[in-house]
Amino acid sequence: ETLGGWRGSPLQQLRNAHPEQAVARGAVAYALGRTGRAPRIGGGSPRSYFLALEDDSTPKQGICLLPRGTREGEVLLLEERSFSLLLGQPVRFHLFSSTADTPWVAGELVQLDPAGMLALPPIATVLGTQKATGETEIPVQLATGLSEVGTLEVQCVAQTGSRHWRLEFQLRGQGEAIETSE
Repeated sequence: ETLGGWRGSPLQQLRNAHPEQAVARGAVAYALGRTGRAPRIGGGSPRSYFLALEDDSTPKQGICLLPRGTREGEVLLLEERSFSLLLGQPVRFHLFSSTADTPWVAGELVQLDPAGMLALPPIATVLGTQKATGETEIPVQLATGLSEVGTLEVQCVAQTGSRHWRLEFQLRGQGEAIETSE
């Protein structure tokens, strides 16, 4: 009655004759939504994410990895950007996030504004070496996406060959990178 009073009209009460089946029905609805056979509910990423570039510029520059609103499961390839990936030695990733409504595009170079962006804790890891060639630095392109559980996934894809390195950044709770080489 109180909610109906606030709304200005009575609420419709939904009936569920079998509440014990609610989780199973939700799982089926989710699976159908992922395959495109039913409506999918989701708002996409609530933030835009940026990777700080290592240079001596002030203010710092970054590249947009994942624009706000990107749907879960969508993979974005930053085709117009190439990076050097250091192998076999510690590397550090500095991520920033923003809730601004600015229509950034994946791969766009932006100024990292400390007043409007949140610096996330830096993440360090050591990526495996190219055993056959002994290379310590290779050119890569980045592919990014947001998983259904809220993980920012960044794949470093070698421009030659089929090797890639996947970095997963936990965006909920304690931040930490998980590196897997595939």
